[in-house]
Amino acid sequence: MAPAGRCTQSEGETLELLLMTHFPNSEVSQELTAPAAALLARRSDWRLATRVVTYRRVEWDIDSVAPYKSPGVDGIFPALLQEGREAVIPYLVRIFCAFLPVGCVSAIWRQVKVVFISKPGRNSYSRPKAYRPLSLTWFLLKTMESLMDRYLRDEALALRPLHPNQYAYQTGKSMETVLHQLVVQVKKALDQQETALGVFLDIEGVFSNTCYDTMCNALFRHGIAYAIVRWIRATWLWRPSMDFP
Repeated sequence: MAPAGRCTQSEGETLELLLMTHFPNSEVSQELTAPAAALLARRSDWRLATRVVTYRRVEWDIDSVAPYKSPGVDGIFPALLQEGREAVIPYLVRIFCAFLPVGCVSAIWRQVKVVFISKPGRNSYSRPKAYRPLSLTWFLLKTMESLMDRYLRDEALALRPLHPNQYAYQTGKSMETVLHQLVVQVKKALDQQETALGVFLDIEGVFSNTCYDTMCNALFRHGIAYAIVRWIRATWLWRPSMDFP
């Protein structure tokens, strides 16, 4: 159902409404031609690439994925990469090492297959927010993202850890640990016959609406290598085309 209370009249209109709701400020595009990457990579960027991308790391990332996890538009299951690792990984290492220093994301990798799953326990499924989008991307892109994630966790954040009160993106911390910390503070105040004041802020669509400029600026302030930040930014600058089954 559209915001004005009018029901959608076709599958295309329904999908467009779901897209605009869950992917604000996005657009459907069939253009697969990516602009040529500016070859401004420094020698240090190429050296960084050889540290981030290695045969063993790529092999570990590929093997860490469930063999038959749902593929993206390409239809390639992780099992195909796992069974052909000896033939495939050397080429993947060269590709990843070439993309990272120049901040390039392959145009075809930017194709995303989006599947909308209904959320359980809803009284009505006539509203877009009653569905959750699953974005299925190429596993080759996921592998490169995993390499970046591993570098950030093992090297960059090891030197400059995140604030201890941040619970996201930290091993051993979860929603349960946040709630436990809250309960401890409240119980402490009650035991000491004090007043506990809590402020809760719920931001709708926080991840969907987070600005890439804000994220990249935060990475710069945290001392993350420019080549890493440039590649992460490239995943947004070249908008993905989306395919709806």
